[in-house]
Amino acid sequence: MNISDAIPKRAHGNNLSMYSIALEGWRRGLTLKFYNAYHNGNLEIQYSLSDQEVVHKFQISKGDQVSEQAVEICKDKDLTKKYLLEAGVTVPEGKSFTEEVNNDTILAYALSIGFPIVIKPLDGKLGRGVMLNIQTKNELLEKLQHVRNELGFHAVIIEKYVTGDDYRVYVVDNRVIGAVKRIPAHVVGDGESTIESLINEKNKERKNNPNLSTRLITVDNHALSILKEKGYTLDSVLTKGEYLFLKDTANISSGGEPVDVTNQLTEEMKQQAINSLKAIPGLPQAGVDMIVDEMKGTSYVIEVNTRAGIGSHLFPVTGEARNIPKAIIDYYFPNSMQTNEEQANVNYLFDFKKVTDHLRAGKVNEVVIPTLNIEEKHITDAYEVYGDVQTTTYKNWVQKQALANKISGYTIDLENGNALIVAAGEENNLNTFKQVIQSGSAIMKNSTIMDLNPYTNGPIEYGFKINVQVQPKKRNKKQANKQGNQYLRQKKAEVEKERKKLETAKKKYSNLLNSKSWRYTEPMRKVIKKMKNRS
Repeated sequence: MNISDAIPKRAHGNNLSMYSIALEGWRRGLTLKFYNAYHNGNLEIQYSLSDQEVVHKFQISKGDQVSEQAVEICKDKDLTKKYLLEAGVTVPEGKSFTEEVNNDTILAYALSIGFPIVIKPLDGKLGRGVMLNIQTKNELLEKLQHVRNELGFHAVIIEKYVTGDDYRVYVVDNRVIGAVKRIPAHVVGDGESTIESLINEKNKERKNNPNLSTRLITVDNHALSILKEKGYTLDSVLTKGEYLFLKDTANISSGGEPVDVTNQLTEEMKQQAINSLKAIPGLPQAGVDMIVDEMKGTSYVIEVNTRAGIGSHLFPVTGEARNIPKAIIDYYFPNSMQTNEEQANVNYLFDFKKVTDHLRAGKVNEVVIPTLNIEEKHITDAYEVYGDVQTTTYKNWVQKQALANKISGYTIDLENGNALIVAAGEENNLNTFKQVIQSGSAIMKNSTIMDLNPYTNGPIEYGFKINVQVQPKKRNKKQANKQGNQYLRQKKAEVEKERKKLETAKKKYSNLLNSKSWRYTEPMRKVIKKMKNRS
C-alpha cells in the first residue's frame, strides 16, 4: 500500500495507526467494520477486519491475538521488567516505589545504585513526569517533589541512567519490521533567525507530516527553563549550524522527531527486541522502547507497548518509511498477502471523517465499509467534458450513472467552463460508464467528452461525489500541450466536416437552380404560390 498520499486530515496524529491498518486490510478485500466500544471506562472507536473464515478485532494498532495477560503485564512497568529479566533481556537497574514510600527511602535506594539516575512515573504516558540524568542528591529530592507533589505521580520508578539514543522498534511475529530513533525537540540556528522564528518554521514543516501535524513543538515552562539554563530567550539568535534542544525527552508528542534507523540495528539489537516480546505471554506484536548506544553497540529495553502508535515508522522525518500495516495484516490474515502489482490494482480510500463523525455523535453504533472486489482489474480514468456540463441536472445524471455502474470518483467544475469527471472501478464497469457518458441522453445532447486518461492524481475515495471543491494536480506543460493539441485537432476536424457538408449542400442547390426541370416547372410553381396566397 502506498500510504504517502492516502491519509485524510481526520486520520492525522492519533488516528493514523487505526486508519492505516484498517485501510490496508480493506484494500485487500477484507470486510471492514468500525464500532463504538469502551476502553478503561472511556468510549473509543475500534474496528474489525474479516474474511470468509475469521474475524479479528483491533484497538489502535493492537490486534486481538495480543492476550489480556500481556496487556496487564505491559501496563505495569515493574512487572514488565521482571518478565524481561527472567528472559535474559538487558534492562536498566531499578526499582518501583508506591505512593506510601517516602522520599528519604527513595533517596537511600538511589544512593545505593549510584548517580546518574532517572525518575519515571509508574503509570505515566507520553513521557510526562520523566526526569533524566539526575546527578546529585539535592537535584533528586527537588525533582521527586516536582513529580510526586506537583505533577501528581505519587508512585515512581527509580532507574540507573543509561546513555544512548531513544529507539522505538516495532516487532511483528518474531520479526523487526521497523525502527526509529527519536530525537528531542530542537532547532538549528541559521545565524539570522530568532529561536522563536526557528520554532515556528519547524512547526510549519511538522504540519505537512501526517504523523506530526497535530504534535507541534510547544514552548512550555520546561522549554523556557532549558532556554534560561543555557542563557537564551526566545529572541536569541543561534549561530549558523548550532543545535539547541528544547526538551529533555524525545517523545514525539512533545516535539520529538523520528528518524528511520531500521538498517542500522545490529543483529543483537534486533534479537533483544524480539526476545522482549517472547518474554511476555501472548504478545505477537508490540513496540519496544530501547536506549541504544551506537558507538558501544549496547542496548537496554526500557518499555514494551501493546498499543504502540506506528505513525513514526510510516512518516519518519528522514529515512525510509516502513510498512507496519502490511506486516500486521499479513500476520492476522496470511491468505490475503498480495504482490506489489495486486496492491497497486486497488487504490481507494474510504470517507474516514464521515465514519468517525457518525460514531462519535452517537448516530450509529457501527459502520461497515462496502467490501471491495479485488478479483477484477480496477482502472482510474479522467474525462474532460464540454457543453452544458456545469448544470446540476448534468452532474446529478453523471452521479446516477456512476452509482449504477459501481463507479467511484467525482466531478469538478473547471475554470474554462468544462467539467472534469474522474472515475474508478472494475474495468468492465468503467468501460460501460464511459460509453454511457459518451452517448449521453436526451437532456445531455449538448455535451461532448474528451478523454484525458490515464489518471495519475492519487487514490480515489469510494463512492461518487459531485462539485468537489478541490482542483486536480496541475498537469505538466508537455502533457497539457499534447492534450490541447488533441483538442484543437478534434475541433478542426469537426469544423472541416461541417464545411464539406455545407459545400456539398451549396453545390446541390446550385445544380438544382440550373437544371432544365427547374426552369420548365417555374410557371407551375408560380400558379401554386398564387393559389396558396388566396386561400
